[in-house]
Amino acid sequence: MAIHVTLLANEGILLQCGNTKLLIDGIHVKEHADFSGLSENVLKDLLAGEKTAYQAIQYVLFTHHHEDHFSPEKTEAFLRNHKIKGFFLPEKQMLKNPSLSEIASQQAETVYPLSLALGEKITITLTDTLSITVFCTIHAGEAYKEIENYCYLIHFSGKSVLIVGDSDYNPQYFKEMLSGEMIDTLFVNPMFVRLVSGRKVVEAINPQQLIVYHIPFEADDQLQFRRMVPKDIERHQTKLPPIQILWDELQEIIL
Repeated sequence: MAIHVTLLANEGILLQCGNTKLLIDGIHVKEHADFSGLSENVLKDLLAGEKTAYQAIQYVLFTHHHEDHFSPEKTEAFLRNHKIKGFFLPEKQMLKNPSLSEIASQQAETVYPLSLALGEKITITLTDTLSITVFCTIHAGEAYKEIENYCYLIHFSGKSVLIVGDSDYNPQYFKEMLSGEMIDTLFVNPMFVRLVSGRKVVEAINPQQLIVYHIPFEADDQLQFRRMVPKDIERHQTKLPPIQILWDELQEIIL
């Protein structure tokens, strides 16, 4: 069965397979960040849940708490209007945001406050056709090495999708954590193409295809990512699996 992917902003994506919908890193706004937040219209529609695309979202997941991935205030607003089946967030952020924790406990059938040591992973079976394996990595960049970044390996109707968030570049660690797994689609930020260390991670994971996102919209692209990414892909594409770029608001691809 096909998996439909819709980009909301940055690493915010909506995955849909049949009637099952997962929202990953998809509730945030632009607040002093170099990357795009959800536009006013998309945010309004998402929070209200009046458009078909945003109705019946069952699972909400966050890789980490940076403002270009997660807004506690907007997530709380979303949950007030949506009953969901599962809510995944690092436990530290649940404790830091007690009002969000409270509304999540009321609106989600199950809350998953994530607190995993490096090298530890859990697999959660959600339905007959959906399971998620979760493990923690260090966030990329020396300034962020204390931040937990959670990876999600989603098994969805026989297909496997790996979301690594803003993980650091440790190929051996990924090889160990994904031992025995076959990855159909890997979602990565542009540094996994640009950097030698990032490409080594891709090689270690060995996915069938690569989706590059975490790219500012045109109006926000002060870092010139939209010029950089195609050039990096062209330079290294012979050593990488087939690549698609996900970088425009509400852009859709099918896996």
